[in-house]
Amino acid sequence: MQRRAALKAIGVSVLAGATLTSTASATEDGPRVVDVDSEISTENTDAGDEYSVEYDGNTVIITGGTTVPESCYEAEVVGIDSSSAGDVVQVAPHRYGEICTQVISRLTFEIELEYDDEPNDVSVEFVDQ
Repeated sequence: MQRRAALKAIGVSVLAGATLTSTASATEDGPRVVDVDSEISTENTDAGDEYSVEYDGNTVIITGGTTVPESCYEAEVVGIDSSSAGDVVQVAPHRYGEICTQVISRLTFEIELEYDDEPNDVSVEFVDQ
């Protein structure tokens, strides 16, 4: 089993959760988004944007977090840009629901990508929507 890890920052505590699944793919043979899990917390709200990437065979797991203005957000993969330098997964907070607690919160996520062949180097771009 081949494992590579790129650590950008440390993880955060999580209190509550929500799940969102996406099927984005960069190209026909590029990575497929298998699963996206999101959780929201009122702890560690000043941590900023952070992520880490773990490689396991043809699977890539991205864990990370960002700060959001309310507790009604979940992570969404809005695109994957592929180049010779690797794949950039674009992650955006997606607001859901009409009634929401207005408290600065921490949105953490786990994204699972699957490749047909050896995975490319993967990084994350945090996108505002």
